[in-house]
Amino acid sequence: MAIQLYYDDSHLKEFEATVLSCEEAEKVYRIVLDQTAFFPEGGGQKADTGFIGSVPVIDVQTENGELVHYVKSPLETGRNYPCRIDWDKRFERMQNHSGEHIISGIVHGLYGYDNVGFHMSEDVITIDFNGILEWDQLLDVEQKANEVIWNNVPIQAWFPSEEELASLDFRSKKELDEAVRLVRIGDVDLCACCAPHVSNTGEIGSIKILSVMKHRGGVRIEMIAGKTAYMKLRSDYEQVKAVSQMLSAKHDEITASVSRVSEETEALKQTIYELRMSILQSRIDSYRDVTTGNICEFNTGLADSMCRDFINALVEKTNGIVGVFTGDDTIGYRYILGSKQVNLREVIGDINKALSGKGGGSPTMVQGTMNCKKEQIISYFKK
Repeated sequence: MAIQLYYDDSHLKEFEATVLSCEEAEKVYRIVLDQTAFFPEGGGQKADTGFIGSVPVIDVQTENGELVHYVKSPLETGRNYPCRIDWDKRFERMQNHSGEHIISGIVHGLYGYDNVGFHMSEDVITIDFNGILEWDQLLDVEQKANEVIWNNVPIQAWFPSEEELASLDFRSKKELDEAVRLVRIGDVDLCACCAPHVSNTGEIGSIKILSVMKHRGGVRIEMIAGKTAYMKLRSDYEQVKAVSQMLSAKHDEITASVSRVSEETEALKQTIYELRMSILQSRIDSYRDVTTGNICEFNTGLADSMCRDFINALVEKTNGIVGVFTGDDTIGYRYILGSKQVNLREVIGDINKALSGKGGGSPTMVQGTMNCKKEQIISYFKK
């Protein structure tokens, strides 16, 4: 296998390497170098990207004991190339991965729970623990994790001898049948891991736990760290600032202001409901003497449920069809039709055909849309 430079220096950004082989494979080329700082996908961390010469590296995988770099253009075998990794992306992943170790180590130390699942995307890290943790417990874990960052604890990574390994108590999510690499973060965590990490916890910057949910007898948490956490904080702050300005409230008064607005909104909803009920009753009363024929109402301002109440009240007063139509001649109309005497399921096909409509329902009530003009609707139901 190629010399893995990222084990000697996780902060190595540029290096030189010789191409040992270049094979074409389904629109890409498989490149093997004599040495590399490109970390292959593994340990829950995605592969590095970057450049070999001027050719972009799009993926790196460990295959049959070799580190294979996938590129889109061929490279000359035996030639030495300058190489560089996408450092910003690598460093952000190291911040998050080292942050995950701190959280997992603290949870294990405090509660004895194991990290049994780990996934790191570009936006968030998910960790599955095999025990229940409440939100206030996780906030305490978060506080302790950030104290580890503030103390700038050194992070050590090494391949112990078999004798040393046998004497150490370390975390591991799976049985290991190859050389074990350990990552130690002070007295907070000792874990088997193949991925590159930051050198000191201060490089992480900060850790934030975002959420927790029950999962397979334990919990799944979401967390972020480093630049990811900073960008999230900045985005959230801008949103809080915008809401603060809309509410004319200080940042620390937003919760109370939102609660007040919510109460006012509920009161307004009740007022609107009562006004609509008054309109509904007024509309119903205006048809007090109706005994025959169809009834058409346009843009009543009533909610759908009230339209149905309106129709149900009026079908008692006529042997025809009661219809409520919402819309205009440009966009068309939504309709609700009701009748106690006419089987609407039997006639809705003819109605839709005559008025360019679509819809259906039960024998007593149907609904849908019509792509026609108001005069056409009135004329049809007058007939």
